[in-house]
Amino acid sequence: MESEATTNKKQTFLDAVKVGDVSDALRNTIKASFARNKIYSGKPSYIKRRELHDALKSELQKISAQHDRAISEEQHCKNILQLAETITKQFGPIIRESRFNIGTAQKSLNLYLKFQWCLGRQKLPPPHCPIDSKILKKSGIYEPWTKIDSIKTYKDWIERVKVIASQKPLAEWELNTWKRVGT
Repeated sequence: MESEATTNKKQTFLDAVKVGDVSDALRNTIKASFARNKIYSGKPSYIKRRELHDALKSELQKISAQHDRAISEEQHCKNILQLAETITKQFGPIIRESRFNIGTAQKSLNLYLKFQWCLGRQKLPPPHCPIDSKILKKSGIYEPWTKIDSIKTYKDWIERVKVIASQKPLAEWELNTWKRVGT
């Protein structure tokens, strides 16, 4: 059973980022995953960018459907790799370095799963939290999440975050430490 404090933190988070439903969650996920991340190679057309966004939304929804039950960390990492590969195959020519990297894939998937959990669409917290510059700094890591393209490095980062989280599930720990930019 979830504590009242966790329920309140989830609602505070959703209110702060103005997410009230799945559509908002998908839009916010893409915005947050792409905002400080030079994702595109050159200047692809609006139509091509929209196609990438739509494909990413579809993949995120497919993967999140698995989370109606507990997902192992190993499976979660495979899902991140699968997401990176799927988007790369479809959109390599318009993506920087022709690769939808692990950093962008993990941020997209982990944030979308966080939204699903906070919205009450998934009862179990996600296996990991979104790894971004704030989480990395709290863990003593000063590398950009936007450039990582190694699942091994990602797993190493997760182990470092777990130490800081002190045995608390990562999603719950991150929810408790989350602060909106500018606050």
